[in-house]
Amino acid sequence: NFTYSKAAVISSHIKNLVAVTNFSGVTGQVNFNTNGIRNINTLRIYQYRKDINGTLKPFEIALLQPLKNGSVTFRYHQGINDSTVWPYGVPHDGVPIEKTVTVHVSMTVIFSAASAIGI
Repeated sequence: NFTYSKAAVISSHIKNLVAVTNFSGVTGQVNFNTNGIRNINTLRIYQYRKDINGTLKPFEIALLQPLKNGSVTFRYHQGINDSTVWPYGVPHDGVPIEKTVTVHVSMTVIFSAASAIGI
């Protein structure tokens, strides 16, 4: 028995819980304002790289800055770009690449008609 008033109550509870959420996360302190927007000024983006001794260390490569209008600005640091971050190309994420074959609508109609009459 679903009504919009129940949805509003649930939404209100979630909004209240998000507003009091506060914990230390990987990207720093995580908390939200009363509108449910995360309170952050800037997220720093790191990539693990080998230093001159061959030791893997985090290297800051970019900044992600949320704007008040809800959009974000992503900016690489000077001298860093897609080619330096991914020198061998963006790594494959494991999702198979599938090729889709398209057929003109007239061919679809012809083959559908032929199959309908049993040819």
